[in-house]
Amino acid sequence: MIDDSQLAQRLVELNVANREQIEHAQRYQRSHQLRSLYEALIYSALVEEDAVVRAASELARVPHMLLDDYEFNPNVVQLFSSSLALRQRILPLELREDFAGQQLVLAMEDPLDLDALDEVERRMSLEVEPMLVGPLALGRALQQLYGVTFEPKAPPLG
Repeated sequence: MIDDSQLAQRLVELNVANREQIEHAQRYQRSHQLRSLYEALIYSALVEEDAVVRAASELARVPHMLLDDYEFNPNVVQLFSSSLALRQRILPLELREDFAGQQLVLAMEDPLDLDALDEVERRMSLEVEPMLVGPLALGRALQQLYGVTFEPKAPPLG
């Protein structure tokens, strides 16, 4: 999603993480074969998920949101099957109306995932506005709303 070195630098600049935490997360990333430092920092719980999401959102220039206190509209949630939401790691949040028509606001673990965006746009015939959300927060929401078991990609540090 974003460059690991840019994320590390930004988190240090924001005093969200120090160099030792970054190095620890990099070792965790290698040992658990994770795609990115972003995932390693979140899954290891070395740094607060929301802080990592905010920094990644800034670097990727994609809006983000926090799901833990979000009030979900059941009518919008029902737009997707649990299998689609779980497979693509996405969650419909709201339908908006603007001058161009309806738009679907979509919580995504990776808002730069063009395959997921294309699939949703094709199925829904709507323009999609992706929002970055943390994978753990997304997992909690998917469990709550769809009753599905969401497996994190790696265990937290013990």
